[in-house]
Parts: sequence; structure tokens; C-alpha cells
Amino acid sequence: MFEQTKSKPPKEFISEDDIERLMLTLRGERVLLSQQLATLYHMKVKAFNQTVKRNPRFFPDGSFFQLTMEEFRDIFLQIDTTSLQGSGRFLPYAFTFDAIIPLQYLMKRHGTDELNYTIFRAFLNKKRRLEALLG
Repeated sequence: MFEQTKSKPPKEFISEDDIERLMLTLRGERVLLSQQLATLYHMKVKAFNQTVKRNPRFFPDGSFFQLTMEEFRDIFLQIDTTSLQGSGRFLPYAFTFDAIIPLQYLMKRHGTDELNYTIFRAFLNKKRRLEALLG
């Protein structure tokens, strides 16, 4: 179903705060980029994107989108560009909260349950914090 990278998964725990720091706001949505998610799942970006593209029926409309060149330029200066390695000549995809459950289903394999839960909780926590700020 997907191709893992040759590197072994890190032994350290990835926290909800770590994942929240990776999130960006694009088109009014909190998102994680395909490169960031591929890294979290220890996959090559190309394999990650192919898995998503081959399974569109799992994703609700609008749950992920490809960045425009303008969006890419805008965020390129704001984030650690090492997280965009592997993007090659293609613009990254952005995944909203609505894409997380389908991604978890597609990326399910031994050892990812804790990561899946952490990503899900990070999105929920960010949403709750924003709602609390807005009153």
C-alpha cells in the first residue's frame, strides 16, 4: 500500500505540541503538509502522495488540497524549509482535520496507532484553543 523510507522510526515520542507547531493556516483551515505527514509516517513523500491520490473515495471534499504557487511562496519563508524536502517539482498538499481519519485508515500499520492518536488530538486541541480565544 505504501513505501517506507529506509530510515528507522525515531524512538522519541512525538507530542501533540510538536505536531501543533507544524500546523499552518491556509484557506482558513489548520493544515499539515504532505511532506510533514510523510515524515511523521516514515514514508517517502512521493509514496505518501500516491497513496492519497489512489484512494480519493476515502476523503471528504475539501479535506485536502494542493497549494498554489503563491501559497507555497508565502509559507516557504515562514517554516523550516527542511520539512519541505522531498517535494521535488510538485507543490505540496495540505491536509485538514477532515482528512485525518481517512489518512489514519490508509496509513494504518504496526506502530502507528499512537502517532495517529497524537495527530488527531493535536488538531482537536488546536481547534479548542482557537475557539477559547475567540470566546
